[in-house]
Amino acid sequence: MKKEDLQARFETLEKKTLQLIDICDTLKAELKQATQENEELKLTVKKQAAEMKTLAKKQESNQNNFQFNHKMIKLVDSITADSNETTDIKARIDEYIQELNKCIAHLSQHI
Repeated sequence: MKKEDLQARFETLEKKTLQLIDICDTLKAELKQATQENEELKLTVKKQAAEMKTLAKKQESNQNNFQFNHKMIKLVDSITADSNETTDIKARIDEYIQELNKCIAHLSQHI
């Protein structure tokens, strides 16, 4: 092989090597960015899972509260309103329900 041919082949090889180095650097940067994005997404998923858990607890608490109130309303409705004593009992039960609702609302804010 002639010296000029070898020189040309060497220059071609050098250009291709530099191109590969550039491609490798670009891919490394893209990988770093994708890895960072992946970590951010993992953090977002963790936060959303914790939020879902909190919301599920609140929903369960609200459902239990609703069921309790429903039972109390049935109890109040089942009492006949024939006497003053019964009316007083209904009023007191209503007051208890209101107080319980306030307590539950207060506790729900601090969950």
